[in-house]
Amino acid sequence: MMGHVVQATDVVTKTTGGLLVLPAMGPVVRWMTRPLANAIRRGMSTCDQCRDCTDLCPRNLLGHTLVPHEIMRAINYGLEQPTHIVTASVLCCECRLCEAYACPLDLSPMAYYRAVKRELAEAGWKNTVHRRTDLTPHEMFDFRRVPMPRLIDKLGLTAYRSYKAPLDEHEWQPKQVRIPLKQHTGVSATPVVTEGGKVRRGDLIASIPDGKLGADVHASVDGKVTEVTAQHVAIEPS
Repeated sequence: MMGHVVQATDVVTKTTGGLLVLPAMGPVVRWMTRPLANAIRRGMSTCDQCRDCTDLCPRNLLGHTLVPHEIMRAINYGLEQPTHIVTASVLCCECRLCEAYACPLDLSPMAYYRAVKRELAEAGWKNTVHRRTDLTPHEMFDFRRVPMPRLIDKLGLTAYRSYKAPLDEHEWQPKQVRIPLKQHTGVSATPVVTEGGKVRRGDLIASIPDGKLGADVHASVDGKVTEVTAQHVAIEPS
């Protein structure tokens, strides 16, 4: 639900939980590859303010001031007030429940939130409005759970439930590993190795500058450093 479509050239990072191989024409891939601008344009022309997205929003049910149908109304009609409806976008965890299950018109409030979060980040906006410690779950919290069989069917995955996939282990040695220097929240790590150098698995290859948020990066294999850029360090296993 919260993943993203990857290409054959993408790499496994420390935040990779697993890889799912799904039909290219299935609902999941179709939703995740829709252009952001198209999703917003469809919402502006079709949203009927039914508020199903809000009623099932997990963040709203937890008590957060996240109201998906209201942000669609605000952006669709160019409303600038109240601003907290739009800036609440930072509270969206992008679970995709609104677009993949709740909306009867196949629209995506999450696309609005994603676009606004990008604009707020580019503008340097800091969240001083939506930090709360007094959250009270919605009174319907226990009665608005999504039935898992219906969700699986909506995702087009029901046919896979009957498969008994064996767990096999395979030894595989890649010809090269390319380790990204930014794999999560924070700044990119700064390389501390040079091309041609030798490293062992677990060695520090990039560190976070003092006073910055991030995590150091270490070698995943023994080998020779073949490339060092601002984005990644490549190692040829020995």
